[in-house]
Amino acid sequence: MPTWRVTPAGEAMDVPLSADARQFYKSGLPFLYRYFPFWLAAKKSYNSLYLMGTYDSSNGKYTSPFSEELLVDAFKKAGKRLDMGKCCLHFQELDDLELTSVAKVIAMSTPKEYIAYYKRVRGLA
Repeated sequence: MPTWRVTPAGEAMDVPLSADARQFYKSGLPFLYRYFPFWLAAKKSYNSLYLMGTYDSSNGKYTSPFSEELLVDAFKKAGKRLDMGKCCLHFQELDDLELTSVAKVIAMSTPKEYIAYYKRVRGLA
């Protein structure tokens, strides 16, 4: 008795790839996925804004020494609770963030600085 099963479509079929899939297999992830230094994640009970462009994991310090202080001061002044990890801000709703200071911190990290940091961390520089 054979161990294989006969399926309705027994012969192999080629399914054409979309243009995006062909690009992915040809060159990997798109540029923004590889280099974009800020990410937003929705967790089960909270959201996180990851500020990789402002945090240097090699020495545990922020790339701009003023960015952490700016966040702490701005949240305190706005009367909002700052729930911050090493490179992320945790929040339940968008209103929980002090958006002006977050935008300033993001603007402190220029693309040129971030790409140099990325290359240094990856051992490419």
